[in-house]
Amino acid sequence: MRMRPFSSFVAARRAGKAVTIVFPDGTTAPFGLSAAPKGGFGGIQIGYNWQAVGSPWVFGIEADASFGRLRGEDAKPFTVNASTGNEGDGDYTGVARLHQTIDAFGTVRGRIGYAADTLLVYATGGLAWARVETRFGVDSVAFDDPERFDPEQRAALSSGGNASRKDVHFGYAVGGGAHA
Repeated sequence: MRMRPFSSFVAARRAGKAVTIVFPDGTTAPFGLSAAPKGGFGGIQIGYNWQAVGSPWVFGIEADASFGRLRGEDAKPFTVNASTGNEGDGDYTGVARLHQTIDAFGTVRGRIGYAADTLLVYATGGLAWARVETRFGVDSVAFDDPERFDPEQRAALSSGGNASRKDVHFGYAVGGGAHA
């Protein structure tokens, strides 16, 4: 039997490398683009665990933040069969490009555990966040029969298009483990 309550202050630093998770179908709509960000990161973790005298239950709170440069991009060709309104249908092709960068992510979690002698078994869960920049663009547009498109249509499609957005995304983190 453990003679004193389990309590601890946790402060740590860490580093790692991102890995890619591929879903079973291997695609995402609409062009099957998947940025699969990869790269390195480093971060910090801080927390506190507390156990009351005479109780096997341990309660805690932890927070962590990681910073780095996780980047990924993908490009896929596409074909559109368009109704132009002029002389029937017209086809065009192009390339869709996706680029994603994650420069920071982390969690804030609660912890509950059970201490038996020198072993602590615990579960943890809480808020997860990530700061993500996503860029999407279309370029290299080519017409199967340019005469089927009027000059304004050709100009609008040939200029391609780009969109960019920076967001902080929120989700959840759950896990568990043991300390011996």
